[in-house]
Amino acid sequence: MFQHNRTIKINVNSYTYVSSYKSEMLKNLAQLFSDINVRYVISHGNLLEYERGQPIFQDDDLDIRTCKLDIEKWEAYCKEPSNQTNPKYNIRFDNRFHNIDRQKHNGIQCRLIKFDFKNATEAFKKMNIHADIVFDSVTSKQWMDYAIDWEGLEEITYMDTTTYVPKKEERVRLLKLNYGGRYIIPHKNIKL
Repeated sequence: MFQHNRTIKINVNSYTYVSSYKSEMLKNLAQLFSDINVRYVISHGNLLEYERGQPIFQDDDLDIRTCKLDIEKWEAYCKEPSNQTNPKYNIRFDNRFHNIDRQKHNGIQCRLIKFDFKNATEAFKKMNIHADIVFDSVTSKQWMDYAIDWEGLEEITYMDTTTYVPKKEERVRLLKLNYGGRYIIPHKNIKL
């Protein structure tokens, strides 16, 4: 079962749907962050997947950490009401969009406005596939701090999108903190 969609079995069709959705969402978020000049990295499960070089089939969301030093740029974007559901990026943000204090506490989520996928079932269309966008430090204990060198990011290709990760030694440190010393070894061996 998927992490956030426990009623959907993981198979070739469901995984293809989820990974295609996530790929489109990452591409759109990367464009948005580039346009407003906000630094970001893929994080948590996505960073783990990148570092392992293999998919985590049950991971059905995106995890993005943004640089809190860029908060004024992000806040300016969030002050424009029409940006909450923005067709230019095909992204809609949750109700924390206009409340930067709530975002400082626990981040924000977004989803695609529309997603056209050939042969998508009704169950797939109802899935909760989202991106968690969280500053590098927040007040919620749900999220660990992501203390990294924002000037030393590595540009990579992930999910067919040019995106960013922390430099290698920081990736290792963060993944060990988040998943333990054996982070590179998958806990589940799911095969399609």
